[in-house]
Amino acid sequence: MPWVVERARPRSGRPKVRNRGMTDKAQRAKTSLFLVDDHALVRRHLAALLEEQPDLQVCGEAADAPMAFELIARCEPDLVLLDLSLQTSDGLSLLTDLLVNRPALLVLVVSMHEETVYAERAFRAGARGYLTKADAAAGALVPAVRAVLADRFYLSPGFEGRLNAGEAATLSEAASTISPKADPFTHGADRHRSQTQS
Repeated sequence: MPWVVERARPRSGRPKVRNRGMTDKAQRAKTSLFLVDDHALVRRHLAALLEEQPDLQVCGEAADAPMAFELIARCEPDLVLLDLSLQTSDGLSLLTDLLVNRPALLVLVVSMHEETVYAERAFRAGARGYLTKADAAAGALVPAVRAVLADRFYLSPGFEGRLNAGEAATLSEAASTISPKADPFTHGADRHRSQTQS
């Protein structure tokens, strides 16, 4: 078990925020998500997985930081799923800029990078979760989204078996800079120590 601790510009050239003919009341009843990834196929795949859930709705998506910043301000999602590698800037800079404008915004990083240093940087920048794209494709996407929406931190399940106690402590410390009242990775670090000591 893992540690739970715009559509891009349409052909017309104008940015688009999604509205599939739902009433305002129906839209408000769903949790809104925004996708930022520079690959259209990845965005399409993530949106399809998320919209299988009756209470989740992708309100928009973007391929780059400027478009994401503009559309997120317009659609005001509950959660942003953010790739770290974007066309015109890096995702960490966008993450920082988004949280300056909306400090309470929940952000789940969904990245191809599997090194713990990227997870640490994401948590220090204010992300509430870090999920590798490999784990997202293997079924961890919805659990990660639900964990972050429940105000818990989330770390990709692929990391759990690879972290040593020092790396676990570093991630714990990075997450605690966001929420000092709780250390979401303590149990995972303790579990690793007990496994290595037995």
